[in-house]
Amino acid sequence: IDAIAEFAPHAIMLPKARGGDDAQHLSIKLAVREARLGLADGAIGVLPIATERADALFRLGSYLGATARLIALAWSAEDLTASI
Repeated sequence: IDAIAEFAPHAIMLPKARGGDDAQHLSIKLAVREARLGLADGAIGVLPIATERADALFRLGSYLGATARLIALAWSAEDLTASI
């Protein structure tokens, strides 16, 4: 995160996300980095890859309200198929 945050990307992808708790955890880490770098709070979004794991399908609703940084959810049919 430290190596990427200094470039102020639009978002960071979160692979193998298990649910909203993972997105919230990344959001907290990003808030610390943004503060250190003088970036606006929430400047860097979070884009979880929400279906790389079969058990993650049952937690899709946990993304609701997890973080204001959530900009989208990505899907990985290949990884999901392998997980199943």
